[in-house]
Amino acid sequence: MDIFHKSYNVILSPPKVQQADETISKLCDRLEHATLFEDRKAAALGIKSFAREFKELVAAHGLKGIIQSLHRDYDDPELLKVTLETCLILTRHDDDSRASDTGLWIADQFILNQDNIQCLLQSISHKDFYVRLYSVELFSAILSCRPTELKDCLQTFPSAISSIMVPLRDSIEPVRNADLYFLSELVKDCTSIQKLVVFENAFETLFSLLENEGGVDGGIIALEALKFLNVLLKDNISNQNYFRESNHIPSLLKLLSVDTFVDGTWDTSRVQCVIEALYALQSLVPIGLSSSIANQNAVVSNHGIDVLLTLATHPDLLFFDVQKISWITLAHVVYSNARAQNSFVDSTFFDIKNTDVLTCLFDYLFLSSISPSHRYSVAFFLRSLTSENDELSSKFLKQIIHAYTHKQDNRLNIIQGYLDLVHLSDQDQYDNWFTSTILTYLVIDNDQRKYLLCSIPLFQDMDNDEDSESEDKVTFIQCVSTKLIATLRHENALQNCVGYLTLLIALVYGNPDSVKDFLSESSILQTFLTALMDESSSANSVIQGMIAVFLSLVYYYCPIESPVSKSDVYNAITSAVKRDVFINRLQRLRKDELIRDHVPVNEAEDGNCNDILFDTTFVNFFKDNFYRLKHAIDDAADAFNTKIGEINTLDAFDEAQKQLKSLREEIDNTKEALDLSVKERSIQEEKLNESLKTSKTNLEEQTQLAEKYHEELLDNQQKLYDLRIELDYTKSNCKQMEEEMQVLREGHESEIKDFIEEHSKLTKQLDDIKNQFGIISSKNRDLLSELEKSKSLNNSLAALESKNKKLENDLNLLTEKLNKKNADTESFKNTIREAELSKKALNDNLGNKENIISDLKNKLSEESTRLQELQSQLNQDKNQIETLNERISAAADELSSMESINKNQANELKLAKQKCSNLQEKINFGNKLAKEHTEKISSLEKDLEAATKTASTLSKELKTVKSENDSLKSVSNDDQNKEKSVNNEKFKEVSQALAEANEKLNARDEEIERLKVDIIGLQNASLNMQSLKDSDNRTISDLESKNKELEKKLKEADEYWLLIVEELESKRTKDKELLRQCGQAVSEDEQSEEE
Repeated sequence: MDIFHKSYNVILSPPKVQQADETISKLCDRLEHATLFEDRKAAALGIKSFAREFKELVAAHGLKGIIQSLHRDYDDPELLKVTLETCLILTRHDDDSRASDTGLWIADQFILNQDNIQCLLQSISHKDFYVRLYSVELFSAILSCRPTELKDCLQTFPSAISSIMVPLRDSIEPVRNADLYFLSELVKDCTSIQKLVVFENAFETLFSLLENEGGVDGGIIALEALKFLNVLLKDNISNQNYFRESNHIPSLLKLLSVDTFVDGTWDTSRVQCVIEALYALQSLVPIGLSSSIANQNAVVSNHGIDVLLTLATHPDLLFFDVQKISWITLAHVVYSNARAQNSFVDSTFFDIKNTDVLTCLFDYLFLSSISPSHRYSVAFFLRSLTSENDELSSKFLKQIIHAYTHKQDNRLNIIQGYLDLVHLSDQDQYDNWFTSTILTYLVIDNDQRKYLLCSIPLFQDMDNDEDSESEDKVTFIQCVSTKLIATLRHENALQNCVGYLTLLIALVYGNPDSVKDFLSESSILQTFLTALMDESSSANSVIQGMIAVFLSLVYYYCPIESPVSKSDVYNAITSAVKRDVFINRLQRLRKDELIRDHVPVNEAEDGNCNDILFDTTFVNFFKDNFYRLKHAIDDAADAFNTKIGEINTLDAFDEAQKQLKSLREEIDNTKEALDLSVKERSIQEEKLNESLKTSKTNLEEQTQLAEKYHEELLDNQQKLYDLRIELDYTKSNCKQMEEEMQVLREGHESEIKDFIEEHSKLTKQLDDIKNQFGIISSKNRDLLSELEKSKSLNNSLAALESKNKKLENDLNLLTEKLNKKNADTESFKNTIREAELSKKALNDNLGNKENIISDLKNKLSEESTRLQELQSQLNQDKNQIETLNERISAAADELSSMESINKNQANELKLAKQKCSNLQEKINFGNKLAKEHTEKISSLEKDLEAATKTASTLSKELKTVKSENDSLKSVSNDDQNKEKSVNNEKFKEVSQALAEANEKLNARDEEIERLKVDIIGLQNASLNMQSLKDSDNRTISDLESKNKELEKKLKEADEYWLLIVEELESKRTKDKELLRQCGQAVSEDEQSEEE
């Protein structure tokens, strides 16, 4: 019964509940240690089922096994998919704001072990779809937990980025989209990874993806691709340059072209895609960087301005953010780039619309139906369009002023409503503010445009010109100031007041003329001071702070000639407001939220800045010049409140200003008087210059003829000088060659002496050998050594023979150099002949002169040059004769030194014969020169005869001149004096020419005599050369006979040597035979020696 009762209780009792921690630990242990694949797979599925509810337990017990399964079960896609999904479940966190501790711990386990990251990178390129998808999603989860650590870890792998880029080109959309999300988060705030991604052809991949998705109509995937493109281009100059150089700008502009859109409906997805494409284009051309100029030019050259203009002015996009961001993008494209600015102004878009640039911009700028941020984006574009372009700014300002002065009823006439005191508070509170902003853009930092705006005639002045002659005219600054004062009394006019003050600050900054214009009406200054010192509840801190900025600039730039002096301005400010209150106004403006947290429209999110009060130009100016504005009043207090003795510096400064005014007036008066005197003197100088010019022209005409003849003479002298230089150069070359010959000869002589000494040593050794033959006959072994010595002697003889051959080669080189010298002498002769021909041509040209006196002068100069040439040629001949004598003596020395040379000196004898033949040729050349000199002497004698004839003609002309003087005595006294002076001058010139001709004839006779003496010397030298030649022939014959005797002796010595060797060998063979007969053995060495 007990047994049944127990069994019944067991059946009725409830089953035991299995706890989760036990099962998880068992499953994790099985996954880690099981050997069967099915067991590991079942364990992995169980762990996955527990992972969502028990993340901490699964991570604590099973993370090691899960990571181990990733490495071990890579080849099985099902198990690998389960493990990756489990890791993904554990890593993801429910709250998107922060990561869970479990996710952080798992991310650290992957990042700290690089093998785990390498395993995930390999699984990205797996064949299975789910493995690739879960791998990319797991990377995204790790990145959300540890972004910086994962980025640093991936950069350590060389092929990590290339592996991650592979799924982006996958044809399966989920994998591609997951990889796109991961990459867009991975490259944020990491320029190095951005560069690596771009080098993996990311731009081409993104544009192909956008093309497949349908461009901007591709929905969320196209939007993410464009965001990814924007991240790659933003603040990365290298990627921007690569984007331009890869020619991807046309592809980006194609996405923004309205013609490529599928239809005309603008849904939210298309609008977002177009906005992201515009942001990418803004990132490509950032403002303020020099590197963006090339990108701006590339956008302009690809018609990007027309594409952006169509978007910015599309009627269907008037109330979308696309137009606003299109204007901002256009501002990026044209900022500080004259080429882009001019291409925008010259765009055909405005011709098609039948409007101009400024009117088109004002149509959108003053359109009250659109948002203020949209209108401000147009103003921002106008600022970029005129930045660093004074020509365009002046053009726009003149158009605005022209429309106002001519009372045109169009958009350009913005000044009329701006200055009209009737319209103090418009329904649209931003019209006057935008007008002030536009005028500020056009006149800032340019005094000429400020003067142009401030000097425009107002309507009341144009209507009442006659009445206003007696009264002071109201200026532009005064009108703006009065309208500001009137606007201060109205509520809800803060934007207009800020706009007026911004324009006034821009006009006054750095321009004393504008300050003088403002201070011409002192009541306006007092009104400004009352607004500054107002401490009621209705007072606005912004308006008071801007008034403080304006007054500090008025004081700082107050000129000396101002109607209100600088000291009076300071006294007015300090009497109305204390120093601390004034600085407090500036500090409160600085601490204002709109000033402190101001963001430019191009940096605002989606370009939204609906609370518009301060323009970026004013904010930048105020922040940059705050301390300067603050210290302006402090420095003035120090300057004006100090005393030197009993004198106040304030009063002294006023007196100094007055004295400066008086001194400037005096200086102006003196300048005017000086200008008048200078003008009178300049008139007198002009008259004198005219008279001098006439006299100079006469003198120039008279001197031109003389200069022509003088220039021709100088040209001829220069040619002769050049020829002389060439001759001197050839002489120097000859001297250098002779010196080289002497050096070579000395070297050969030393070698010959060495050879003789060696020869004598050898002869001594031969004698010693002959004496030792009798002793060596008794010793066979000694005979062998003697034979070896004889072989060494033969080698030395061969070496001597090689030396002799070298000497022969050197002698051949010397002969070649002598031949070159002969060729040089012939070339010198040719140059002399050419010079003579050129001289004859010049003489022929000079012989055609009209006046006889000039002909005589030219002939005399030619004869003098010929005599000089003859002298130079004679000197050359003398030098050549001396060189020939030196060469002959050197040849004689060489022949005398060759008496003791061997049989191989026959070649040197041949060279000596050649030298003698060359000397003979030179002697013949000297004879020819002597003949030429005789011919020249005969020609000179003929020239003398011609000169005597010309002298006779000159004497005849003198007689005719005397007869003319006698015939002119009957003329009047005035004419007689003039003609006598002319005839006397002619007589003097002719007499001088005759005297010069006689002197030159005497010099020529002397030179002819010298030439004759030189010719006689040449003839004697030729005789001496012949005698030397005979002596040379004798020495040559003696040397030949001695050489023959030496050859005979050498032959006899060789025959005697051979006989001795034969006798020694016969004796040795006989000794060996005797030894063999006696029964003694002959050594093998001896037999080998015999062989």
